[in-house]
Amino acid sequence: MLILAIDTSGKNGGIALARGDAQTCDVVAMSAIAHGTYSAQLIPQIDELLRGAGIKLAEVEGFAVAAGPGSFTGLRVGLATVKGLAEIVDRPIAAVSVLECVASLALPMLAVFPSRRLLFAALDAGRSEVFVGEYRVEPDGLGLQQEMIVSAAGLVAHVRGQEQSGAGIVATPDNVVLDALKAGGMPAMKTGHVHVTDVARIGLRKLAAGETTPGAALDANYIRRSDAEIFSQPKH
Repeated sequence: MLILAIDTSGKNGGIALARGDAQTCDVVAMSAIAHGTYSAQLIPQIDELLRGAGIKLAEVEGFAVAAGPGSFTGLRVGLATVKGLAEIVDRPIAAVSVLECVASLALPMLAVFPSRRLLFAALDAGRSEVFVGEYRVEPDGLGLQQEMIVSAAGLVAHVRGQEQSGAGIVATPDNVVLDALKAGGMPAMKTGHVHVTDVARIGLRKLAAGETTPGAALDANYIRRSDAEIFSQPKH
C-alpha cells in the first residue's frame, strides 16, 4: 500500500510517501517542514514531493496524519489538508496519536522490563503539565487505556499507583519530563522525538487493519482545551 503521511503536530513537521503493510514501512520520499510555515508550505511541499517521486495523487492509496496532541494551529492545518486530499481521491484516512508514536518507540526497550504490563508515553504540554497516554503491553502491540493531561507530580503519583498492575515505566522524548520523573524516583526511558516516518509506520498498520476515520469525523485530539476556549468561559 502506498500512503502519504503528514505530521504538523509540533515544532518540526514533515510529509512522507511510504509503502508497506501492517509489518513493513519503506519510505519512498520525505520532506521536512518548519513550524510556522505549515499553512503556507504544506500543499506546495506535498505537490513537490509527489512530482519528485513521479507519483500522482490518484496513486496514493491512503493517508496517515498526526491527530494530536500538539500545536492547535499545526494540527488544524494538517487535518484540513488530509480531509481535502482524501475527499478528492476518495481514499481512507488513519488518524495517528502522537502519544502512540512515543509508546511504539519505547516498545522494543521493554525487553529489559519483562514484567511490565503497562507503558506510559509522556510529552511536555507546557505550563508544567504533561500529556500522557497509558497503554497495555499486549502480544500483538499496544492497547490504549486512556489519555490525559496531568502535572508532573500527578504523573508520578498516577504511575506509582499502578505499580501493582505491573506499571511503572514512562517513556518520553522530552528532557523536562524526564528530569521530573527522575526527581520523583520514577523509572523512565528516553525515546527519540516523533518523526513523520513514525506516523507513516503506525498509519500503515491502522490502514491495513481497517482502523480508519471518515473525513467528516476526523478531528484533532488536543486533550487540553485551547486558550480561546479556556479564557472565553464566564468567570464565577
